[in-house]
Amino acid sequence: MNCQFIEKMSDNLYEKIESYYLAHPEYEFYYNECSHNNLKQYAGYELTPDGEAKLISFLSFLKDDDNRLLELSGFTIEDSRNKGFFNELYSYACADMKSTQKISLDYQVCCLLPSELTNISSLSSGSVNELLMEITASEYLAIQEKLEEKIRHFNNYEMLQAMTAFINNDETNEGEYLLYEDEANDEPCAVASYSSENNCSNIYGVYVDKDKRNKKIAFYMLKNLLDYLFTDQISDKQSQDQSALRTGNRKIILTVKDCNLPALSLYKSLGFKVKAKAEFSLIKF
Repeated sequence: MNCQFIEKMSDNLYEKIESYYLAHPEYEFYYNECSHNNLKQYAGYELTPDGEAKLISFLSFLKDDDNRLLELSGFTIEDSRNKGFFNELYSYACADMKSTQKISLDYQVCCLLPSELTNISSLSSGSVNELLMEITASEYLAIQEKLEEKIRHFNNYEMLQAMTAFINNDETNEGEYLLYEDEANDEPCAVASYSSENNCSNIYGVYVDKDKRNKKIAFYMLKNLLDYLFTDQISDKQSQDQSALRTGNRKIILTVKDCNLPALSLYKSLGFKVKAKAEFSLIKF
């Protein structure tokens, strides 16, 4: 077997992985329609038979700005499972990352891996579920007025209304919703990022300063972001055809771990519904 590092995903490898995920919808949201451009930028390792182009196993990773490993994901094709192939790929990847310092593994960190690959020796006990949540345009329009009424009854409604919001977007269909306590503050107290593609938007990176939590700020921020993604964006870019909004062709998705109960409760209160679930096992280096 041949193991090799993939610094940037080629179109050929992308097509192989995409065909695998199309045949296995339970994996779809890891590389969903909102993430195809990001997928091509994934770094990782592939395992192929010597002299053949067939993809047996693939391991991709995410890292932070300090080059530390945050998350692993991967797969082995069905007819090659339980034969030690992923063990071989995983061992090669760890040894290569340590020797070349492509990524830092010199610390204890929990990473995530699909549960079907839990036969690697470094796995610790415990697991966590990651949930894919979704809301469509038609679903949101049905509850939009109720959400607005809910905000008006918040005890700190006037404080929320006094906040300054700024949406930073660009031509790549990516952007950030920044919320400032007032115009005098240079740093936002809350932020949420989004990307949009193929009538679907993905919200991620939701954060509120610790001293501003439990004050309905996240609810207020995300409600305004949903308004923008479901109405303003369509009005700006598709003003000639409002049917996309009326028929609910657009949708917004996000992911959250089921152990993050405050975030899960927040998203449900905004109308998001769980559409898929994947179980991960925790591993430590």
